[in-house]
Amino acid sequence: MTPQFRAAVTAYGPRFMADLGLDKLETAGIFGNLAVESDQFRALQEYKPVVSGSRGGWGWPQWTGPRRRQFEAWAAAKHFKLDDPEAFYQYMLVELRGPEAVALGKLRATTTLDRATEAFMLGYERPGTPHLDRRKAFALEALHVLEAALAERANLNRALDLPPPVVPVKVVPVAVPTPPKGGPTETPPAPRAGTVVITTPPAPKPGWLAGILQNLRTNLPPKREG
Repeated sequence: MTPQFRAAVTAYGPRFMADLGLDKLETAGIFGNLAVESDQFRALQEYKPVVSGSRGGWGWPQWTGPRRRQFEAWAAAKHFKLDDPEAFYQYMLVELRGPEAVALGKLRATTTLDRATEAFMLGYERPGTPHLDRRKAFALEALHVLEAALAERANLNRALDLPPPVVPVKVVPVAVPTPPKGGPTETPPAPRAGTVVITTPPAPKPGWLAGILQNLRTNLPPKREG
């Protein structure tokens, strides 16, 4: 693993998790792909463009053709230098939240590191030559670095008495029951600690007083003669 690869995973891995709601396996799958595309984050410009006479790929994901031109236009509008790692990261968020959202959905649907790596390759990178074995190997290396970075952050938070970092989890949707006809029944909120709750007794039933008097008459002791 190159220093550039390690630095990228350490700095941007937790951010991918937080910004896109990914788990560590999905995030490592992204970096496994980027490591192959950019020669472990050492090459921004494609060494040998597949299309003769073209400019080839650029950046972490090696954007080519229209995607490269779109990145360059976006970076210019945002006043980023074309070789700025932050520009690569931010534009990947733009793509994955927009035109490449389908790829993000397929990535989120995976449950293993290998599946995550392959899903990102097929959905987002779409390379001419897969090199899938290399992508999986780099993804495993990225996972180890990411886990170390997350542990280091957690230790730092504990030392500073800060809450632990939020680790995204997958949420399974649950069907909400339809409220009965006539409108939903409102449930009063639970009282906060230290709150004095004053309850109102239920209204007495009609005829309650007559019932008490009848009970008293029934249980009166018999009159004493004399």
